[in-house]
Amino acid sequence: MGVVVGLALAPTFYLTGVDMGLVWLIPLGAIGGGGFAIFESWAGWCVVRAFGFKTSV
Repeated sequence: MGVVVGLALAPTFYLTGVDMGLVWLIPLGAIGGGGFAIFESWAGWCVVRAFGFKTSV
C-alpha cells in the first residue's frame, strides 16, 4: 500500500509544482517503507522480531 501511495504522491507533487525540498521525503519514504514491507513478507522475516520483541505469529 505504501508503494502505491508513494507512486501516487510523487507525480501529484511534481504536477502541482511542489518545491524540491524536504517535502519529497514523503513519497520517497512511503515507497521505501512499502518496498521494505514487501521484502519482509516475501522473505518471511520481521524486523520487529529481529529486534527481540515477542510478537504473535
